Amino acid sequence: MRPRVGIDVHFLASLEGNRTYVLSLLRALARAGACERFEIVAFGFDAKAEAALLGDEAGAFRWEGSLPRSSIVRSAISIPLAQERERLLVWHACFMAPLLSRSRVVLAVHDALGLTRPDLLPPRIARRMKLLLPRSIDVAARVLVPTASVRDDLVSHGVDPGKTIVAPIGIDERIFVRESRADDSETRRSLGLDERPYVLAVGRADPRKQLPLLVRAFARLPSRESARLVLAGPLAGEPARALDEAAREAGIGPSLLIVDSPDERKLASLYRGASALAFPSLGEGLGLPVLEAFACGTPVVASDLAPVREAASGAALALVPPGDESALSAALSVVATRDRP
Repeated sequence: MRPRVGIDVHFLASLEGNRTYVLSLLRALARAGACERFEIVAFGFDAKAEAALLGDEAGAFRWEGSLPRSSIVRSAISIPLAQERERLLVWHACFMAPLLSRSRVVLAVHDALGLTRPDLLPPRIARRMKLLLPRSIDVAARVLVPTASVRDDLVSHGVDPGKTIVAPIGIDERIFVRESRADDSETRRSLGLDERPYVLAVGRADPRKQLPLLVRAFARLPSRESARLVLAGPLAGEPARALDEAAREAGIGPSLLIVDSPDERKLASLYRGASALAFPSLGEGLGLPVLEAFACGTPVVASDLAPVREAASGAALALVPPGDESALSAALSVVATRDRP
């Protein structure tokens, strides 16, 4: 009988960096043949829907859709019971380990903001991180971090450096590619874009992502009337209404386009058509949109944060002081009207 490994995949139900990480991890394990040595069980909310995201590679795993939505019930009861029932050798999760683990825990911690800058997180998440992240790290046998910057932040808060491993997060290079696809133009038209050049931003509407600041910076561009600003991410509802209002107040209402929750292929098409990616965040552990943009050949203007500098490795068009609207606008003005194929 092969040793069993459990992976918490519940983030597949969301649209954020954690989901990208889980997808990339599963794809890499399938391609590397890890499922020939281990029986890997993916635990999520909806096994059928989550498996469908992987397509043909889903068959390498056994899928269990038994996890409850409540994080407390999940951590305190459901996961420990599943670990015992399945006799799991290892349990892999992002950020939160079960309160009483019956398996060795490998914990992925994508950023240290819960310890270093909880003010940048939504209050509900900040409270959860303050309560559970330190204990989860203590329980873990190994802690995977995407950059040396995150490792240094954790170590400065008392985490044993011997248990931390810098494991850079990858992206799917079959999807995020530089070469134009035959349906790129049609995809962008279906999302509401015309032939005008556009600046793209990717992410949630969290305050740390600084999307209202980006709207104001774009409004200062001399070329604002001949270009567009595209915001892509889980932005439906109140976030979209707030951003629309910010654009109207800045005088660029008609230039703003919000693309709610595009899938990976639509997102890659948006990258390939963009004049630049704007990434004005106040805090990150890595910045996956920066890597995705690079893979698609898109220039990047980002905040000058240690993890972003590390991920960009000198390839960004410009790194600007976080929160500096004027510097962001000046950097974007260089590329805002640049045409892409």
